[in-house]
Amino acid sequence: MFDWTLFDRLFRDGFLARHKAIDRFRIVIGAYIAAMGLPVEGGSIHFVCKAPHNENCELQWVRLLGPRGRFIQCTRDPIEHYLSLQNIAHLYGSGGYPAVDFARKVRRRRWLWNIYPGKRLYVLDYDRLTADPDFEMRKIADFIGIAFTETMTRPTENAMH
Repeated sequence: MFDWTLFDRLFRDGFLARHKAIDRFRIVIGAYIAAMGLPVEGGSIHFVCKAPHNENCELQWVRLLGPRGRFIQCTRDPIEHYLSLQNIAHLYGSGGYPAVDFARKVRRRRWLWNIYPGKRLYVLDYDRLTADPDFEMRKIADFIGIAFTETMTRPTENAMH
């Protein structure tokens, strides 16, 4: 159903050609729609994008999706999040992630969430999700207006081939 080869090619070529966050944002959306084989005009689609650079595109998402857009922001225990970033830094051999930078990032992220219209924002607690995936996924399905299915509770891994 999803053409990973096409997505990968469009995504990589687009990122090599464009360097501005908004251009890369549009590339991700276009590559996803093309890889899904979805028609571009009319109708409605459910689109999920969890690319990290989306944190810089809140206003664009709100304008692009209009009043039908629903936004889910995931958060987790700040200490666990910081330790995870430290582990990633260690894996990649960098000098670590300074605590002051992390504190600024968390403060900025919470401020940016105010851009989303209140009733169209769902703040998902990662720790609650991992503790009770059935309960949280039912709430998310209800929030975005789709029927809940058991497959929503099964973790998936998307790999670029």
